[in-house]
Amino acid sequence: MSELAYATAEHHPYWNLIYSCSEIANTVLEKWKNNLSKKDIDDIEWAIKELHQSLEKIREKNHDSI
Repeated sequence: MSELAYATAEHHPYWNLIYSCSEIANTVLEKWKNNLSKKDIDDIEWAIKELHQSLEKIREKNHDSI
């Protein structure tokens, strides 16, 4: 999944969704048998904010095209 996220063109409207999701998944999978550090949690929170911002942009663009 990470390879797809890194290979997806940044100009595509959905690229940041894939990228942010893959970052969250990578962090969680790396710490699957351990505890998440404060930095890990901060990174996940940042990626979630990126997801929200990306979804809002997509929502606005879809609304504008109606």
